[in-house]
Amino acid sequence: MDQAIEESLDIYTGLDDSLQIRGFMDSLMQATGLTQEDLDSRLIKASEKASISKAQALLQSHLVDLQQKAGIGDITGAEADLTKALRDISRSRGVIAPEAYLLSDLEEDILTTPPAMTTGYQKLDDLVRIPVGALTIIAGRPGHGKTTFQLNLLVNMIRAYPDKAFYFFSYEEARKTLAVKLLMIMAGVTISQKTNYGAYVNYLQAKRGSELRIDKAVQEYEKLTSAGRLLLSDRMYSAEDLTSVIGLLAKRGDTGAVIVDYIQKIPLTRPTQSQRYLEIKQISSLLLEQAVRQDIPIILGAQLGRDATGSPVKLDNLRESGDIEQDANLVIGLYTEAVQKIQEEPPTTTAIRQDPEVDMDITILKNRTGISGRSLKMTFNRPILTITE
Repeated sequence: MDQAIEESLDIYTGLDDSLQIRGFMDSLMQATGLTQEDLDSRLIKASEKASISKAQALLQSHLVDLQQKAGIGDITGAEADLTKALRDISRSRGVIAPEAYLLSDLEEDILTTPPAMTTGYQKLDDLVRIPVGALTIIAGRPGHGKTTFQLNLLVNMIRAYPDKAFYFFSYEEARKTLAVKLLMIMAGVTISQKTNYGAYVNYLQAKRGSELRIDKAVQEYEKLTSAGRLLLSDRMYSAEDLTSVIGLLAKRGDTGAVIVDYIQKIPLTRPTQSQRYLEIKQISSLLLEQAVRQDIPIILGAQLGRDATGSPVKLDNLRESGDIEQDANLVIGLYTEAVQKIQEEPPTTTAIRQDPEVDMDITILKNRTGISGRSLKMTFNRPILTITE
């Protein structure tokens, strides 16, 4: 099996047609019984192996030519071959020297540039859009709804773009937890005000068929996942492996957006002795490079540090930020006052905790392509994890 998969992936890395790529991978998963996630780590190694093999083959070919030129004393020809060899080997590793950016190139790029993506919230879309080929940061304090907002974005966008695939990588919650939360958002049904998540788990285990809206959400989830349009991952990829996996997914050609929750949790393959904020800076740079290279939106959750004043979020609250906010085109800050009060009140206070709907403040902390500093309020329905205008 290992040998068959290895040989298959050698072929896969040589494909360049998006339909062939998708069909080949679907057939491979069906033949082996493995999932896309099972094959991802092997794909990374296969891509690296293909790159090394190509570089070695080019090197051997050029060495033969150089030896022939040296044998007949053709120093000028050997010099030209050596220059070409260096260029070819660099290209095989993805290193290409910059070329003149002509007006015709600019016009073509503008015509083919995909528009920024909608969030699914009309008032928010009037202020900002999710930029393509760039980083967007969703920042919030612990417990203020950062993950929930990202899941709502995921649902909104996957419904708004039926020809696109969306990928959610979590470094904080298991994918089964994320799946149940998505079903709660999709269905919008409150089974229990206090323990709605547990009620949904119980429903899926024993009560299927008794609530039409939940069953409809289950069918929607099944359709999205089986079609490859929704992928949830809880694997703790290193930053280097995560960027490689994103590159492999983008190779399919139908990527809508990649969402990662959250950046401060992403490890490096080889942790450095540097301070953590320097590692975060390196991780941010790797993700930005992949967003630009693949021309896709990457949406990152980021945890904000607590402000001693208890005031709404500010850009400098980004914990261990390094250059996160500098790398991002768009930074959206979340603040839920009711949650803040719960965190500040004594444990005996329960009145606020029982309120199912609370206000969430959304602030545009940074926007390279538009106005920043604007805020709006949304309603956070906590039992069903929905955020609405």
